[in-house]
Amino acid sequence: KKLASKRTTEFLNGLLESFNKHQEALNKAAKVKELWPSEQDRFSYNKHYSQLMKEAWKNSRKESFFSSLFFGNEQVLLYGNKSIQYIHHNDGMKRHEMPLQEHRHTVEPAILDRLNPHGLQNRLWEYKIEGCDK
Repeated sequence: KKLASKRTTEFLNGLLESFNKHQEALNKAAKVKELWPSEQDRFSYNKHYSQLMKEAWKNSRKESFFSSLFFGNEQVLLYGNKSIQYIHHNDGMKRHEMPLQEHRHTVEPAILDRLNPHGLQNRLWEYKIEGCDK
């Protein structure tokens, strides 16, 4: 058993060493500005990614359980500072206005996933190998 574990340890150490060399080569290549995507390529990728997200959003709305609860009655508020609803009563229709509250938030996108997706995956594998769970 000791021989097998020693061989396994040697194999894994060699594997990690070659992996580290590969990572170093990738990091060196990432610093070469000529290999970076052009502004037009980044723009077209962002446009393509936005289109994919829009289609995924539409498909998820069609198949959503919560959407079916409201019988397809959904409202999308685009602009403005008030929400207007028309309420039907026996004596006619009444207009109900409700002012909207201000709401702000910021999102920091995972830019590393867009710039170097393979490097990010490799980094995550390194963390898993090291035993990082979080």
